[in-house]
Amino acid sequence: MTPHPSPRETRLRAIRTRMTLAAPLQMAFSDGCWMLEWRDPVTQERGAMASFAQDIPHDQVHVLAAAQPDGAFLLELLDEAFATIRQIKAKNSQQPGAPATAAGPRSDPQKNYSAEAAMKCADPQFIAYLADLGLLGEDPEETAITEALRQALKIKSRSELNAAGRWLAFRQDFEDWKRGGNQEPETERMRA
Repeated sequence: MTPHPSPRETRLRAIRTRMTLAAPLQMAFSDGCWMLEWRDPVTQERGAMASFAQDIPHDQVHVLAAAQPDGAFLLELLDEAFATIRQIKAKNSQQPGAPATAAGPRSDPQKNYSAEAAMKCADPQFIAYLADLGLLGEDPEETAITEALRQALKIKSRSELNAAGRWLAFRQDFEDWKRGGNQEPETERMRA
């Protein structure tokens, strides 16, 4: 069964279709005003699409005239970027210590998750997330926030985060929570 495309995928597909179907526009100056003209792809006849008052700056009209080729160029860049991302993901998934897979996130021994967790503990959204999980009361102090994080991850100190993959799952749950995700947090599944 093919998954339904996301709203972003649907919108990108629609943009790509519009860019493909749109005929390029050309600027013209006639009878004291700027005009956008298009050429019929079949008959090759030119037709006026829009005219602009004489006081409209040339640059503004040029933005509209260049929208189709600029959009096509940006889509081409996106395609190249997506291809590069896919290549990097494929390469990384074949290496030991690769990032998150279906089996779950893996820790990077080079990264200092303890420092990252300390910064998150000062983030008001992260504090709200901990409170939403029922780990904090109102107006918590820094020590209570740190203790709530330790409790959630079942560790004794933040220094243990560098050896524990739990931080990555907890951090991902937080990111999902910020985006309004209603999924059961990975950390809830870890507790069970």
